[in-house]
Amino acid sequence: MCCLDFGHSYLHFTVEMDINFYQRDVRGFMPNAIYASAFMAVIYFLDAVRIRISRINRIRHD
Repeated sequence: MCCLDFGHSYLHFTVEMDINFYQRDVRGFMPNAIYASAFMAVIYFLDAVRIRISRINRIRHD
């Protein structure tokens, strides 16, 4: 459960960081927005994998 809470707060932090990326790059011509979205896609993918692993572990413990 503790691991899940950590993962959620980590995801929340990356979302806030992503918003900061966009706000800063609106003044420029935002090439970083592309990197930021790619980074977020990777984070969401890793989060989905982590949730699946925690489910498998829970099944194994039962």
